[in-house]
Amino acid sequence: MNKITFPLSLEMRSPRVADLHDALLFLLERGAIKALEPPNSPTADELRALAEKLRAERASQLYGDATRQLVFL
Repeated sequence: MNKITFPLSLEMRSPRVADLHDALLFLLERGAIKALEPPNSPTADELRALAEKLRAERASQLYGDATRQLVFL
C-alpha cells in the first residue's frame, strides 16, 4: 500500500485517489469502519453497498460519492 498524499478532492481522478481507495478498502475489510444497528447509520448493508461502489470508483481512480462518504465515516 502506498502513502496517501494530499490534496485530494471530489471528482478527482488520479493514482493518488486509488491509494486512498486501497486504504479505505483495507479498513473496511478489517472491520475498522464499523456497522451500527438500525436506525443508526451506517448499517452493515449500507457498508456493503458503499464497499461495492468504492470498488467501482477504484477501477476508475475516481474520488466519487462512495469515497467521500467513507472518508467522512
